[in-house]
Amino acid sequence: MWIVDFLDRFGEIYRSQFGTRPDPSAVEREVADIGTGTEVGSRQLHAIEESQAWVYPDWWPKLSPMLREPVVLPTNLETSRARRDVIEYLQNQLKHIEVVSVLLRFVCPEEFGIMSPPVSWLLALPYEKDHVEYYLRYISILRGFKDYYGLSRIADVDMALWSAAHGHLDYPSVVEAMYEDPYFQRVRLTNLLSGLGQHWKSTNRHRMLLAESLLKTDYKTAAVITAKVYEGLVIEIAGRLGLPHPIRTRGETMTGALVRSIARLNKIEGLAVPAENFAAWWRLRRKAIHDDPELTKKEAEEFTSEISDLSSTVEKWTPK
Repeated sequence: MWIVDFLDRFGEIYRSQFGTRPDPSAVEREVADIGTGTEVGSRQLHAIEESQAWVYPDWWPKLSPMLREPVVLPTNLETSRARRDVIEYLQNQLKHIEVVSVLLRFVCPEEFGIMSPPVSWLLALPYEKDHVEYYLRYISILRGFKDYYGLSRIADVDMALWSAAHGHLDYPSVVEAMYEDPYFQRVRLTNLLSGLGQHWKSTNRHRMLLAESLLKTDYKTAAVITAKVYEGLVIEIAGRLGLPHPIRTRGETMTGALVRSIARLNKIEGLAVPAENFAAWWRLRRKAIHDDPELTKKEAEEFTSEISDLSSTVEKWTPK
């Protein structure tokens, strides 16, 4: 299993990055030996910063002097409310969410991992301005991996994904297995669409942008999206032209009947689109919707390009 393979390779990949082999368990023991083991304070953070068992990178500031009063962790960190309270408190004190994640990862590796930009990139996790919410979502995704793949701790998932993010060139077969894994694909796609949704508007313009971006990787899905946009444009154009409801032939949809009515027009004033194009586009729409194996990539590209142009034209169109 790719995630176990990358977890097993964590030490060697870490050494390739930092020149030394880490011992995360030793850091965990050092931290646990200070206080009660459920306490978060400057002494624990200082131990993490100065430990010889791993490298505390220069790009993280050393913030141990800022935690003057130790925090006792709740006995049950499995609840989202408890995790949020701890993260919020430490973020208010340290003002640096990555350092907060480092501290929590070594104090409570069962429930926390280090927030790593390369891992966020690997997971296609969209950025959030609220750092607490961002980290909560990050560890929630890691928890999903832990449960799905049967790993014992969030920190183990963290190390495996960190290894995957840094091991692309050296372990191509493991990387290929990761990218072919349906669960991993689903997580990435969900995150990608979530990021898109932050600025997404349910308009023809946005739908056509999505269709255009899919053409290289999945032209049939791009054609289906284009077909749905086209159907909406047909209904809008017919309505703005004041066309009467046509009589449908046997098995014909109302939208198909409207296309037939539009295609019979000599020209559409102000639209600068030949009326007969609507029938040709309808044939491509049927190919796309019914997953016709004869639909070619070239047809999908032309269909998408032409309906994108039609959509832009209709936005500015005033029937005469």
